[in-house]
Amino acid sequence: MINRIFLGGLMIGLLTTIARAQPSAPHGMFLRQPVPADGSVAAFNAPVLRWPYQKGKSIRYEVELSRDSTFQDTSTIRVRDLPGAIWHPHRAISQGRWFWRHRVSGKTWSAPLRFQVTSSSIPNALPASSKFLKGVSTTHPRILRLPDAGRGKLRLTDPLAVAIFSEADSIIRVGIIPRDSAAPLRQAKDPAQLKKLRQDAVVYLGERLLTGITLVSQADRLRSDERYRNFAVGQALVIAGWDADGVTESSDFADGACMYAMALAFDSFHDRMNPAERDSLVRAIGHRAARFHAAWVNNIESKVLSGHVWQYILNEFFHTSLALVGHHPEAGTWLSYAYELFTARMPVLGGIDGGWSEGAHYFTMNMDMLVDIPEQIRRFTGFDLIRQHPWYREQGWWMTYHIPPGSMSDGYGDNAEEYVARPAYAAFAEYMSRRNGAPIYDWYLQKFRKIQGDDLAKEHILRWQRLIEGTNVSAPKKPEMPVLPMMRVSRDVGLAAVHSDHKAPSKDVMVAFRSGPIGALQHPGGRASALLSDRLQSGDGRSAPGGMEQAHTLSEWHPDR
Repeated sequence: MINRIFLGGLMIGLLTTIARAQPSAPHGMFLRQPVPADGSVAAFNAPVLRWPYQKGKSIRYEVELSRDSTFQDTSTIRVRDLPGAIWHPHRAISQGRWFWRHRVSGKTWSAPLRFQVTSSSIPNALPASSKFLKGVSTTHPRILRLPDAGRGKLRLTDPLAVAIFSEADSIIRVGIIPRDSAAPLRQAKDPAQLKKLRQDAVVYLGERLLTGITLVSQADRLRSDERYRNFAVGQALVIAGWDADGVTESSDFADGACMYAMALAFDSFHDRMNPAERDSLVRAIGHRAARFHAAWVNNIESKVLSGHVWQYILNEFFHTSLALVGHHPEAGTWLSYAYELFTARMPVLGGIDGGWSEGAHYFTMNMDMLVDIPEQIRRFTGFDLIRQHPWYREQGWWMTYHIPPGSMSDGYGDNAEEYVARPAYAAFAEYMSRRNGAPIYDWYLQKFRKIQGDDLAKEHILRWQRLIEGTNVSAPKKPEMPVLPMMRVSRDVGLAAVHSDHKAPSKDVMVAFRSGPIGALQHPGGRASALLSDRLQSGDGRSAPGGMEQAHTLSEWHPDR
């Protein structure tokens, strides 16, 4: 134990010295330098082009990409009328040297920037949003998909389905929330605390609304029941009757939850509503969706991180737009925007080697979004992002080294010092092991079950997806023990962890390091430090986090290249 304490003290002293000498963070709240940077090697082919934005709602941009530095020859690709400072070509380009430039429409062009596309640039040419929109079905439901064989292939005795029925029935017994009240649940000691309690109460109201309609809609997809229809449609219509600029607008979380709750009911029960009910929902949903879209355009694309957007609201907005295509005149524009934003920036807090910058707790808030949107892309275009993108194949290594089964997390981020591996991580690993087959996920899942034995049927995260995907695979084989080096480095987010013994968590000692490329944006986790901890097999924990500007060039992820 003396040696452990000495090692920990040595690391903390060293990293504290480094932290004090470190200059200000290289990234601000918004992108400061164009990407790909001049002279860089593109990490992906197709490369996403991004540049510092100019404020203004009427701003439009132009981009040119060419093999010719004068942009005069036939290879030049010209793009006009871009609403945000970002462009995704959605097609592979030939290897070699390329030049690009950008400008606000009608203004002076930037200086030409050059980058290389090489054989090491990872193929990642996702279909354009136009192809995705063409693939959207004209029928409903579109969000809660069933297996290809339909409802008949699902086992209603599956523990996941049983849990959904039980919770949906409980929601119905509680009944419809009749008004947009969000009174604090306890007395405040002072005005500042009262303000915070009111904010929390509004968020909680949104969570209750969305959770209720989600569970009831899922239950109905498994076993059609008019009780489910009556509750979901009734609750959605009640929300539609509220003042959209009232109490729920005071929290973007609650605003997004109300929007998506109505959209999910509209999509799930579309064919079992009358025209007046559908029209009422479309108007109410559209009001909230249009507000989000207007606030995001020429903003979120260039922002290093907008935590609420990427945690929940982008996923809600994407699926809301999907539900309204063909019913609202702006829904196609919204869906195209959400598609382009996601495919150009994901994973906004990670990169090639699977790391995650915002910490253990906040990763759970992104899990649904990181699966839900790619699965819709696969469904309507055939492009399998979860199998194609390297982050999905590698992410299990970050989980294994920074929040191992039966362990505390690495401690980086808000209150993460006491955050332990939760069932959500096992649920994510279970889904990923089925979808992309990376052995590290299966090992994580089996290790978690052996140590903690949690009932994953009660875990809401990815439960619907796990139920549906479970119909497509046979029982998992006994996982092989992957080769686990003592140290794993995630350069893309500036994390490293050293373990003495992964096989025996009760004896394992971990030392974790962080040297993030940006400072304390969103949930601070950016100070250099080291965590030395005996592995714990049980405990209770709280939150995590940080922030990360996604890079798109090998030189940014790997400075030694």
